[in-house]
Amino acid sequence: LNNQMTSSKRGIGFTVNNDSNTPIVTVRNTSTGEVVRQIPNEVVLRVAENIDTVKKGLLHNSKA
Repeated sequence: LNNQMTSSKRGIGFTVNNDSNTPIVTVRNTSTGEVVRQIPNEVVLRVAENIDTVKKGLLHNSKA
């Protein structure tokens, strides 16, 4: 995999989203630093965060 990534001028990185503890994989163009792909993408991360916020709000309201 490393050889394939190097020959295509791509780099791969692994991080964890601090808010959701979700692992994130990013593929970057090593020449420009541009993110070619992110898994999961930003939209999915925002949707998951919004769902979590709604669940917390419903839980809080049901205790009142």
